[in-house]
Amino acid sequence: ATVTNLQSKVEGLTTTNALMKEDLAIAKNTMIQLVEENNQLKHAL
Repeated sequence: ATVTNLQSKVEGLTTTNALMKEDLAIAKNTMIQLVEENNQLKHAL
């Protein structure tokens, strides 16, 4: 592969990685909220 081709692939992977990190952060926050809601529901029983 050419250097230009590899640079393009690296840029694409860097972008994908950043988006996946954002998705992971959102998923973690959602999980924290759901755990808290689950605990509240358990105590309501």
